[in-house]
Order: sequence, then C-alpha cells, then structure tokens
Amino acid sequence: MGARDMTVLPRSKIAVVFTALVCLTTQGCALNSVREVQFKDVAQHAASTRIVFGVATQSAVAELPSSVVIEQYDPVTRKGGDCYRWNRAAIVASTTPSAVQYRVFKVPAGVYTYSFANRYALVNPAAFIVDQGKTVYIGDFILMVERDQYAQREIVEFRRNLPAAKAAFGPAAEAMELAPALPNAPRPMGFACTP
Repeated sequence: MGARDMTVLPRSKIAVVFTALVCLTTQGCALNSVREVQFKDVAQHAASTRIVFGVATQSAVAELPSSVVIEQYDPVTRKGGDCYRWNRAAIVASTTPSAVQYRVFKVPAGVYTYSFANRYALVNPAAFIVDQGKTVYIGDFILMVERDQYAQREIVEFRRNLPAAKAAFGPAAEAMELAPALPNAPRPMGFACTP
C-alpha cells in the first residue's frame, strides 16, 4: 500500500470546527460582560454602570432552585445574545418563602429586560434603560406558585420599591435611581448554540 491521501480542510471549515468546539466546551457558549459587585465598592468605581434588582419567593416553589435572569437586549431587533456574547445578571431564588435578596451588578450601559431563559412566566414584562455611569434600581422579582384544584402555575410578579432597596444598602445608596422603564417593549428572542 502506498502513502495515504491526506485531505486538508479549508480555513473556513477549520474555523467552524474550532468555533463549535469552543461553544461545546464553554459554559453558556457566550462571553458575559456583567459582573456581580459589592455595594460598598460602588463608590470606588463611580464611572461604572450598575444595576440593582431583588428576588424573593412568596410561596414554596419547585424542588430545584431557579434563577432570575436579566439580560441586555435591543428592543427593536429583540436580540439579546448569541453564541458569542450574552450579557446577563442572575440571582438564584430560594425554594422556600424568603424576603427580597438584593444584588448589584456592574454592566454595560443599554436596555435590560427579563430574560427568555427564565423558567417562570413574568406577569407584567418591561424593559429598562440603564445609562452610563449610573446606579439604577430595576425592581424586585417575586416568585410564586398559583394553585387551584386542577393545576398549578409558576409565575413571577414584578414590583418596584426604591425606598426598600435603598434601605437595604444604607446611606451609600442615596444616589441610586429608579431605572426608566420601556413598558411596551417586546420580549427578547431566544437563541440556540448548536454545531
């Protein structure tokens, strides 16, 4: 037998294979520019942009904990993320009744909304404008289960209580503002990363 024929893949096919391998081996198949920060660190990074939101559980929910995910998106195209970049912030909710837990995230300026990736349906969806260099409070997401004799429905109710959010962080939160809402903004579209 002679030498084996070696087929060389063109560069475009190599790029596709490499991208597919990266997507299959990285968490979420996307980069994320959002980082959770401590509220005390906000003063040190005054020029950065931050969002604050809270999560609570009103009634006992499923055995497995759920996250409430807020994502950056474009309300015109309804595009939030793709297989390369998906800017999102998440708080894991308790499975038992709990008070509101607040978190602070350093984010790129833009428009943010309740993500398509959330398991629970949002009763009153909206999007929020997050301006550069500001700390804005989006609101509280309250997980609950509505039950009747035939079925149960897992939902999230959205509430806004800026004084309570400021009180949770103390005097350092005085500059925190309510994020302006886009109440009729369309829901973001999902995406799938497949090779």
